[in-house]
Amino acid sequence: MDKVRGLNDGIHQRHVIQGLLVITILIDVVAIFFHADRQLWQMVIINLVMLGYCLAFLACLRQTAHLHRWALGYVLLFVTVTLDAFYLTRFQTGGGVWIILFPLTSYLLLGKRTGALVTALSVTAGLGLFLWIDNSDYHYGSLANLTGSAAVSWALSHLYETRRVRTIDQLQHDAWHDPLTGLYNRRHLAQAFDRACDIHDASGSGFALLVMDIDHFKRINDRHGHDVGDQVLVTTASRIQEHLFDNDRAFRIGGEEFCLLLFDTHALNARQIAEAIRAHQASPCIMTGKGPLESTLSIGIAMWPDDGRALDDILRTADMRMYDAKQAGRNRVVDASGPALTSTYPSPVARGASRGGAAT
Repeated sequence: MDKVRGLNDGIHQRHVIQGLLVITILIDVVAIFFHADRQLWQMVIINLVMLGYCLAFLACLRQTAHLHRWALGYVLLFVTVTLDAFYLTRFQTGGGVWIILFPLTSYLLLGKRTGALVTALSVTAGLGLFLWIDNSDYHYGSLANLTGSAAVSWALSHLYETRRVRTIDQLQHDAWHDPLTGLYNRRHLAQAFDRACDIHDASGSGFALLVMDIDHFKRINDRHGHDVGDQVLVTTASRIQEHLFDNDRAFRIGGEEFCLLLFDTHALNARQIAEAIRAHQASPCIMTGKGPLESTLSIGIAMWPDDGRALDDILRTADMRMYDAKQAGRNRVVDASGPALTSTYPSPVARGASRGGAAT
């Protein structure tokens, strides 16, 4: 299935599907009475099958964890019922126009990739059935009109879904990322923390949360201007990212305050990584538009679950230790054992070996 399948999985998507199911149910009820009145019993059975599926889907719509499977079943059944109706009526009631709905329902409920595949199969089947059944004098003209309508519907559905997915991706990126540094923002921290808890609960290992603050950042802004301050923030973010592994996450959670989640690590290794970041920030100087500028970091470390299991608790602990680093003279790392003045700068190979992976 698509990474972003049809409408976003959530309340809005379920409301749209609910409306679609209600409309389908009403149409099926009318069709059942219409076909029964004309003793078209095969059509009655087909409509009853579709009605039963829609009622079952509607009943579990709010609770089901398999929404996209149900949606795929709905689309496939809709296509099958429509093609059966085409065959039984021999396209004599103008039912061929329903082919233009194949792309709309497929893309709306299944997303671009799966929707494109289902559309290709369903439209081809519908046009092939029409070509096989219709032997009237207007055969090729009707086929051309039907093909053109289906092609326009397909193109519009594909264009809409492509732009919709692109817009959603951009909105998600903007909602989760800091526009200046490109790091994740505070809003995404809670979600990433919950994911880390789930992963480490299952594995039985721990992870580290680091809070770091640029020392004397207000002085930098006051003396050199906000443009230079922004350059310091961007460079700091870039240097932090050089010390992260694939699963680690970096966040800008305040003006000059950053946070890291270091997955699958222990206290000693977390301290080594923090010291590596601290040393990297302190030397060499940061190059700005107004020349080289010295900048340092004060860093506090908290470990999950030793220092707490809830985000508020572990974040508060790391924040307090970061302020302890500032009180101890800044440009320091503080964990449960207290502040340190100097430390080794572990190589990427050594860090990879200690955490079971390769540095990025």
